[in-house]
Amino acid sequence: MTFTVPRKTQILWQIRIAFVLAVSCAVLVVFCRISLWFLLPTAIVLSIGSAFIFGYIPMFCGNYQITLDDVGICITKGVFITEIIVIPHPKLAFVKSISTPVLNLMNLRFIMLKVSRGWIFVPEMDAHHINQVLAVLHSDKKSF
Repeated sequence: MTFTVPRKTQILWQIRIAFVLAVSCAVLVVFCRISLWFLLPTAIVLSIGSAFIFGYIPMFCGNYQITLDDVGICITKGVFITEIIVIPHPKLAFVKSISTPVLNLMNLRFIMLKVSRGWIFVPEMDAHHINQVLAVLHSDKKSF
């Protein structure tokens, strides 16, 4: 099975970053009353944030892919440098599925994979896809 990041997740991330960007720019604009030199950091923050919202996030979500098979999980991610993470089922300690009220409204959930030396965050995906991943992993764990 192969899963990608849904469009809803991209929009959710863009809204989150836009909110942080708006608050940061509002604070910098308030400081412009002290000195007009604060317009320069405001413009820089606004341009970098806009490039992140409209450039990086769509590319990241488009390049993120999870493949689940009998051997393990393969996660492919990255925009400028592609990273491929392969986790064999025996190396997977446990899987944590997390949902918030906002994610419930959008029918999204995310999972965190616990491996021997740390955590791997898998971004928000459709709840039925997460349930499929959990079902496959649960059935594979019983065979060990």
